[in-house]
Amino acid sequence: MGLKNVSPIHCFQNPCNDLRTQARVQARKMKDLQLSLNQTQKVRLQRALEKLESLASKANSNASVTVADSIPVNYEDGLLKGHGTSEVNGEVVATVCGVVERVNKLVYVRSLRARYKPEVGDIIVGRVIEVAPKRWRVEINYSHDAVLMLSSMNLPDGIQRRRTALDELNMRSIFEENDVICAEVRGFQHDGLHLQARSQKYGKLGRGQLLTVPSYLVKRRKQHFHHLENYGIDLILGCNGFIWVGEHVEVTDDMLVDHKSQQHDTKADKNSISPEDQEKNYTTQQTRENICRTANAIRALSTLGFSITVEVIMETVDLSSSINVAIHEMLGAEFCVLVAEKEAVRRSMTKKKRVGSFESGSMKIRCNAGVTKPSFLLVHSELPALTSLKPQFTSISTLCNREKLIGLITRCQYSVSGRRSATSYKGSSVSKTNTSLIGRRDRGSSSLYSRPSLLEMKNERMEIRARVYDFLRGIGIVPDELDGLELPVTVEVMRERVDFLHNLGLTIEDINNYPLVLGCSVKKNMIPVLDYLGKLGVRKSTFTEFLRRYPQVLHASVVIDLSPVVKYLQGMDIKPDDIPQVLEKYPEVLGFKLEGTMSTSVAYLVGIGVARREIGGVLTRYPEILGMRVGRVIKPFVEFLEKLGIPRLGVARLIEKRPHILGFGLEERVKPNIQSLLEFCVREESLASVVAQYPEIIGIDLKPKLLSQQSLIKSVIDLDPEDFGRVVEKMPQVVSLSDRPMMKHADFLKNCGFSLEQVRKMVVGCPQLLALNLDIMKLSFDFFQTEIQRPLDDLVAFPAFFTYGLESTIKPRHKMVSKKALKCSLGWLLNCSDEKFAQRMDYDTIDMEEMESLPSFDMNTLTEPRSDDSGSEYDDDSDDDYV
Repeated sequence: MGLKNVSPIHCFQNPCNDLRTQARVQARKMKDLQLSLNQTQKVRLQRALEKLESLASKANSNASVTVADSIPVNYEDGLLKGHGTSEVNGEVVATVCGVVERVNKLVYVRSLRARYKPEVGDIIVGRVIEVAPKRWRVEINYSHDAVLMLSSMNLPDGIQRRRTALDELNMRSIFEENDVICAEVRGFQHDGLHLQARSQKYGKLGRGQLLTVPSYLVKRRKQHFHHLENYGIDLILGCNGFIWVGEHVEVTDDMLVDHKSQQHDTKADKNSISPEDQEKNYTTQQTRENICRTANAIRALSTLGFSITVEVIMETVDLSSSINVAIHEMLGAEFCVLVAEKEAVRRSMTKKKRVGSFESGSMKIRCNAGVTKPSFLLVHSELPALTSLKPQFTSISTLCNREKLIGLITRCQYSVSGRRSATSYKGSSVSKTNTSLIGRRDRGSSSLYSRPSLLEMKNERMEIRARVYDFLRGIGIVPDELDGLELPVTVEVMRERVDFLHNLGLTIEDINNYPLVLGCSVKKNMIPVLDYLGKLGVRKSTFTEFLRRYPQVLHASVVIDLSPVVKYLQGMDIKPDDIPQVLEKYPEVLGFKLEGTMSTSVAYLVGIGVARREIGGVLTRYPEILGMRVGRVIKPFVEFLEKLGIPRLGVARLIEKRPHILGFGLEERVKPNIQSLLEFCVREESLASVVAQYPEIIGIDLKPKLLSQQSLIKSVIDLDPEDFGRVVEKMPQVVSLSDRPMMKHADFLKNCGFSLEQVRKMVVGCPQLLALNLDIMKLSFDFFQTEIQRPLDDLVAFPAFFTYGLESTIKPRHKMVSKKALKCSLGWLLNCSDEKFAQRMDYDTIDMEEMESLPSFDMNTLTEPRSDDSGSEYDDDSDDDYV
């Protein structure tokens, strides 16, 4: 037999003097219940309701009011009239039916059947109706939907950190539409009512039932979360009228992570759930029956209009079990009548116990006449829901009479001093101090839901923060930037964080450079991050420098922030063994967005011609590329090199070989160096060749080096500026050569019999003579004199002779030419490939058109695919041998 949502019974009406009026009121209440009652059940229910009304009207006559009832107030206290009140003829009267509430000087009437009005700190149960950007919209039985911000709840990994765009993308993995959640009212802001769920007891609810009852039936209490151990279920009484009854779940930090990952895996592949997980997620039949029985008990209480508390719910459940009522029969008329009768008996017994306790206390007080300096501690036990106390008490007898009238049972404790007096206690009065204390308590709110005020909580937080700030200032840390950051509640926890950072090698200066690191928890933030980096292979000896460069990593989540970046790097063909090297070189990469700078920079490099298989090596050698902006850094640099004359594919080959050139500042270094080359007589059409041969020339402090090298070479071989420009064009590495090797090479040529003019001409024709290995040059010159036996002018005409391998090129070719008795120049002999030389050996005569000039750099070789094999003994990377 189904029950409809009906209006609860008015238990607090003014008593009617006319019996006919009382009969009509009871008939109307019976009609509002909309239960299919037989005649016997109607009589029983009417009798129970009459008894409940009589008990309520006597106990709460001073608290409940109807329209036009006068509200007793004290005008001397500076009265503030609130909602539901009005002043008529100098008296404060009620404009609505309800209960008088007093908060300090404010007096207002709380309507009995008003819609839910949120208050800060309320525990509510709601249903997610929309997943919006950075927030969820939640239905909470209020006139407007509530908002739960992404930043106002714990993340699945339980780590305190800033929310990222990836967190926003994964919002549906936390809550999605129609999910039932539990949260707390945070406050009202410009965009509506805001919730927060930062405690582990809040979050998503599952495996249970959501019930809706009128919000005024759920009173605000200190505890709204209840674990019914006998039944193995959890009960959450939401202040908004949403009640959750579900299977008991032990909430821990580890469980939250496992629960979220388990949900994700379940959605991805339901067949992959192990039997153990299925058994863990299975709700037993007994638990399901307990959930349904408890839910039906709440429905029955809601139908009757009774206040819903955990005690009343448990009594109703026990009643159904004791009389063996089936679960579906709990919604029937007979059980509702039994519940009403049970509630009438319970309230009657409660009243008798209170009256008996009060009379016993009064007798003890009267029998102790003649006691001097009595001291009484009046403690409110369990106040009725609708009770209002008068603000002033003049004597103990007056207090006792008033307590008899309103049913306020107090526990009186008194202490008797050793001295006695003949004065009767009956004539004594309560001290002024105690009277004022009781008056202050009575003028407060009569609600059972007591908690510290917002001002007290704010002051307490300010005191805690002040103590933490004093500790930080005492050790030299400036806490100015920590305002608004959530800090530990004790100095000991903050000291633990500081000591942990000191053990990592960070100094006070390092902490002052980024004081927000003090907001990281040691157990939840620091240790998990450092353990993950250690497992990747990052050396512990580098942790100090790692954290100095990028302390923000301690705010990161291993699951959401760090792990995706590492997987992305591996997807860029960076070897797993090279990941630690990349992170040590450039720890800032852990803070980049996958869909942002990293992906665009790599995509642009591939677009200009960098081979896809080379990306891993490029990023391993220079991971800073991942943090470069394409539009601000990479693209302008590439376009500038193209303007110099280097083809785009050639630029790609330079980046493959020397990716660090992208770190040369275009405006700060590259353009000034190009201008310096022009100033030192390097021709504009040769700039591309200079940069292609020696890319580092655009990234060093070039002008001082050019001045130094020009002065040195001029002093050694009397080289003029124009010839120095030709030397730089043919071998730009000359700017990085040290003084002593160049002087040794010049002296060697002079000792070989060359004049100063010949040496100058040879250096201009082949500047590599200043950088070659002297021992190899000596062997080549000895072979030239003993075997080839040609004049020195041939070496002056072709000084590149010294750059060819003696055993690999010079000797074999000279032997073949001598065998055929051919007379040729050194350039015709050496300045060609092996294939070309083999063709020349088939000639009978030497064609003068094939006489090749001195070798020069060919830009086309730059655009060819990289080859690990090199046939030349001169390597650009070996410049350090001569520096």
